[in-house]
Amino acid sequence: MRSTWRLAAALGVLLLGAAAAPPVATLRLAGGATGLVRPQSGAPVAAVELWFRAPSIGFGSTPHPGIANLAALAVAASQPLTGTPLAAVVAQAGGRFGISVYPQTVEVSALVPAAEAASVLRTMTAVYFTPVLSQEGLAQALSEVSTDERLRKIAEPEQTLRDALFGALFSGGADHFSPNELSDDEKPTLADVKDFATRAFRASNATVVLTGAVDAATADAAVPGRGEGGAAEPPATVAADLRAQPQSVTRTGPVPGFGYAWAGPPISDERAATALDFVADYLFNPETGAVTHQLQNLDVGLEAQYVTYHDPGVFYVEVTGSQAEAVRAKIDDAIAAMKSPLDAKAFQAARLLFEYHVMSDVSTPLALADNFGWYASEGDAAYAPGADLDGGRYMASVRSLTPDFVARTVAKYLGASPATARLKAK
Repeated sequence: MRSTWRLAAALGVLLLGAAAAPPVATLRLAGGATGLVRPQSGAPVAAVELWFRAPSIGFGSTPHPGIANLAALAVAASQPLTGTPLAAVVAQAGGRFGISVYPQTVEVSALVPAAEAASVLRTMTAVYFTPVLSQEGLAQALSEVSTDERLRKIAEPEQTLRDALFGALFSGGADHFSPNELSDDEKPTLADVKDFATRAFRASNATVVLTGAVDAATADAAVPGRGEGGAAEPPATVAADLRAQPQSVTRTGPVPGFGYAWAGPPISDERAATALDFVADYLFNPETGAVTHQLQNLDVGLEAQYVTYHDPGVFYVEVTGSQAEAVRAKIDDAIAAMKSPLDAKAFQAARLLFEYHVMSDVSTPLALADNFGWYASEGDAAYAPGADLDGGRYMASVRSLTPDFVARTVAKYLGASPATARLKAK
């Protein structure tokens, strides 16, 4: 799964909404973009997102760490052909704008009043499908990247751990590098960034995701962009970049901590991927996790998730805080115990709670759009949890889980030695 855990205000309302959810419209838009439109009842707001398949290190044989992030920010900061920068258009509409970059994907996102959705989509596609990059925009993007990097190192020790874990698990490729940080050795030039943006930010390489108070007609506002044609970039396969033996690394941060990471099944193995989603929820959900309950009144922060990638997925656990080392044994024991089947009654209760958490995770337009964009970019939009919360493939996988299958999946993937990272306080 790719999500943050959120709890809905009322289970009954959420389940009623899920049962009545309209179908997803999959569209072929002008210029070759794929459109995913998922109406959602509720407040008159809409999430408008563009997702591009593009490695964070660039397309060439020489990696340029962080170039995807820099390019996405530089396009947003440069004066576009439309005249007004995209972030300003979203702000003027009363919305919220954001850019997120992952190892193999770039997300451009806006949450806006529903009445502004078509206008924002028109501007967003015009800006990115025909990208304009200026030296001033690049300078602003470089400044933003530098500021964000400093803030992360001070305030987000879990991100430092995560970057270290992925570097220890993968020997190369986009997953080896932080998707947000630039190399200290050589910053990409304007020409480098333009070359990347020209290939990555194409209509034919884009998935347009619309959720909330929208309908299929809203997608008609997407502009075709350049007359570039071509096919989308394929989902990246990074399994060959896994280390034969995961490493152990040490980094410095504002607080001590440690983390584990294991390679998991590809997105095509839907049942196994769902089983590891279940394990992450059962053990580490912030509200209900079996391990989380043992950490009350301790100075620790815990983050854990199974991230569904094209191939392979990654299961990680991170603990930060002054008492982090004190809980290592609890985590080790909990994961080891999952190699044996849970009691049938306990498993049934945990599976039903997990099903509720899955529904909660896609209960807002922005969360739902993030969900669709992620799974579409990783190569399997139909497996997205939000596609159908009653009869869809993800929920079918959840309901197919058994104690024995979950235990076998844990033994297969989490029984191997993990990559490990230690955070040493400065």
